[in-house]
Amino acid sequence: MSASKLPEEPVRKIVGASGVDPSAGAITRRKHPRFGTAGTVAFNRPDEQTRHAGRLADISEGGLAFLTDVSLAVGETLKLTWREEGETVSTDATVETVHSHPKASEFLVGVKFIR
Repeated sequence: MSASKLPEEPVRKIVGASGVDPSAGAITRRKHPRFGTAGTVAFNRPDEQTRHAGRLADISEGGLAFLTDVSLAVGETLKLTWREEGETVSTDATVETVHSHPKASEFLVGVKFIR
């Protein structure tokens, strides 16, 4: 897997299931289109054993977003595992936090894939 790139098979599955053509007329500044999805996320900082939980919000070829009660700083590296709702297989990735914003009683965290 190359830097900032999700394994192709999980992304193709999501994109194909969405029924959306990411090249169909939308003007966007994003490098990769995002697709809303539901599922679970578990993550930890490399120097921590404690795994934290979150809820998957959306995913793209370059990264994903999730909701969690943990405040994360931009630039943090995380070991992250996610599973889409209804799936039995989890996907692991090393990610870097690109944004973290309060949303109600949680934080909306965006990460990019780095491995």
